[in-house]
Amino acid sequence: MQDVSETEANVILGAGPAGLQLAYYFKKFGLPYIVLERDASAGSFFRRYPRHRKLLSINKTNVAHESRDYRMRHDWNSLLEDADGRFPDFSSEYFPPADALVDYLADFARRHDLAIRYNCNVSHIERAPGARGFTLRTDQGAALSARRLVVATGLSLPYAPSFEGAELVEGYEDMSVRPEDFAGLNVLIIGKGNSALETANALLGSAARIHLISPRPVRFAWDTHHAGNVRSINNAFFDSYLLKSLNGVIDAEIEWIRRRADGRLAVRFMSIHASDDSETLVYDRVLRCAGFAFDPAIFAADCRPALTCGGRLPDISGDWASRNVPDLYFAGALMQALDYKRSQSSFIRGFRYNIRSLATLLAVRSGAISMPQDEAPAEAEALAGAILSRLEVTDSLWQQVGFLCDVIVRPACGASRTPWYRDLNPFFIEEGGVAAMGHDDVYAVMLGYGPRTGTAFDHPHLYPPSVDPRVFGDQSTEIHPVVRRYRQGRLEWEFHLRSEFLSQWNNPARRGELRDFLSRDLADGGPGAIAQSDRARQHAQ
Repeated sequence: MQDVSETEANVILGAGPAGLQLAYYFKKFGLPYIVLERDASAGSFFRRYPRHRKLLSINKTNVAHESRDYRMRHDWNSLLEDADGRFPDFSSEYFPPADALVDYLADFARRHDLAIRYNCNVSHIERAPGARGFTLRTDQGAALSARRLVVATGLSLPYAPSFEGAELVEGYEDMSVRPEDFAGLNVLIIGKGNSALETANALLGSAARIHLISPRPVRFAWDTHHAGNVRSINNAFFDSYLLKSLNGVIDAEIEWIRRRADGRLAVRFMSIHASDDSETLVYDRVLRCAGFAFDPAIFAADCRPALTCGGRLPDISGDWASRNVPDLYFAGALMQALDYKRSQSSFIRGFRYNIRSLATLLAVRSGAISMPQDEAPAEAEALAGAILSRLEVTDSLWQQVGFLCDVIVRPACGASRTPWYRDLNPFFIEEGGVAAMGHDDVYAVMLGYGPRTGTAFDHPHLYPPSVDPRVFGDQSTEIHPVVRRYRQGRLEWEFHLRSEFLSQWNNPARRGELRDFLSRDLADGGPGAIAQSDRARQHAQ
C-alpha cells in the first residue's frame, strides 16, 4: 500500500454548493483546507439532476426591500458571501433552470479562487495511524492525510426499496426523460415526492395511465411547511387524478413485480390501510423515483459513520459532527438529520446557514478566531425591541424556521448588556455546547410555526374561553416569534408571539407583550411562561 504523500488539516469532500460554501468560510477564517472533487467542475450533481431540468427553489428577484438579509429570504439558490454576486445574475426565472445553478456554482468557485482539486475521486477512507485523523486514498493510488474531514458529497445513492423483482424497475437516475418513449403506456411510479411528481407531470400528455405508489400518503408543502414535500408547481398530476383522468395514487407496499409472457409487468401490492387488501395490476414500465440516501461505502469499518432516518443519513450531533467517528463532520444536505423533514437543511437555502455556523465553530476550536458575538441590551423593553427588529429582517432564522436560533445570555442582575450569539441550534444548546462557552442560563430566539390541527380554531370545545388563539401565540399556525429559556441545557419554558400578516412584529402591541413577558422572567422566573409552555407541549404531542 502506497505511503501517505500529503497532509492537510481540513479536507472537504465534494465541490457542490455545500463544499463551496464551506471552502469560502474556511478561506475567510484563515483555516488551511483542500476540496477534493471527483468530477472536472464544481456543481456536477446539477448537470444531471433534477432530470427534467427545472429547479423547485424559488428565485424571487424583486422584493422591494433594501436589506440584503431580507432579500435572501426569497433567494433560495445563492450561497453566502460578502461580495455582491448572487444567483439572480444568472437567471430571472422564478423557478430557474438547473443549468443556471451549474453556471453560478462554477462562477462562485472561480471568483473566490477556492482551493479545489478536480478529477480526484476518493475511493477509500480509513483511520490514520494513531488516534486522530484519516487517510484518504484515490482511484489513482494517491493518498492524503486529513486531520479533520468534512463530507459534503450530498445524497448520492439512489434509494431503492427491496422486494422481489426490484431489478425490473427503472431508476430515476437513468430512466428516459423523453415523453414520447412512454406514449400510450401504463406507467407505475414508485414514490410520491417531487422527483416522482416531476416525472409524472412530464408524462401526462403521453402516457395512457400513470399511478404513483408508496406506503406513505402524500404530504403537501403548504400543510407541512417543508419544501421537500409536494410543491404546488407539481400539482398538475393531482388535478388529473382528482378529476378522474385515468391517473391514480396508491398507498401500499409492493410485494413483488414479475414479468409476464407478453413482456408487461405484473405488480402485486398490499394496501397500508387494510391488511387483507391486496391487488395485482399490470404496467408497461415501472419507474423508481424514491429519492436518494447517503452512501457510506468508501469508509472502512473503523471509521464508518452511524446512520439514522431509516439508513438514509449520517447520525450527527448539534455541531454536525458524526456521533461515532471523531473528527468527522458533514455539510450540506447531509446535515438534515437534526431537522429531518421539519426545516430546510436539505436545501441550499437552509444548509448555507448551517455551514456558516459549522465553519465558525471549527475556526473557533482551531484557534483561528474567537467566537463571534454581539451584545444585547439587558433591560426588558430594549431587549424586546432588539429581538423583534432582528426577526423582522433575518434570513437565517426565517429560512431555518424552527431550527436555527440566536442565543442571548439571560442578563445578570444589574448588567446593562449581555452576550448575543447568532445562528446556533437547540441541539447544540441541549448537548452542552453553550455551557462549554460558559453560559448556563440563556434565551433561544427563533421563528416557529404552530400546529395545523388541534388548535382552538379547529376544536373550540377543547379550550376554555380564556384560551384565545388571537392572544396566545402558540396557537398561531403561521410563522411567528418564539423565545425559549434553557437552564443547563434543559428547556425551562417557551413563549410565543402570535403571527402577523406582514411578519412585522416590532410594533407597540407585540413589543409590549414580549417586554412584559421578559420583565416577569427577569424578575421571578416567569410563572406565566411555564403555563404557556405546558399548553404548547400538549399540542405538540
